[in-house]
Amino acid sequence: MKSFRPGDIKIHSMALWSLDRSRSVSNMLKLVKNIKIYESIMNPVLTAVFTISDGVGLAESFPLIGEEYIEMDIETPGMDDIFTMRFDVIEIRDKQQVTEGKASAYNLYCVSKEFRRNIR
Repeated sequence: MKSFRPGDIKIHSMALWSLDRSRSVSNMLKLVKNIKIYESIMNPVLTAVFTISDGVGLAESFPLIGEEYIEMDIETPGMDDIFTMRFDVIEIRDKQQVTEGKASAYNLYCVSKEFRRNIR
């Protein structure tokens, strides 16, 4: 059986949406510098941290308030299909000013849609 490494997946697209889908940023791949996805055997929920390098002032112009979601189309080795993963943004943290002006870096803390189902 072949083993896979974390970099083996291919992300075809990534978009940030407002909760009511009235606003979106479709080219999020250009802004995302790191993605960490965690799975626990104790919870039926995936958690994720997206590290954003924002040189366009997205956090202020969108604005990011913790009610957005990220959709990404990914392909994994050995599977023929591309599937969509959705993560709800629940928190924006660790914001740092990178350079003068609008450039900043921050983390978007997210959970899979199952989280919302489980809190009802």
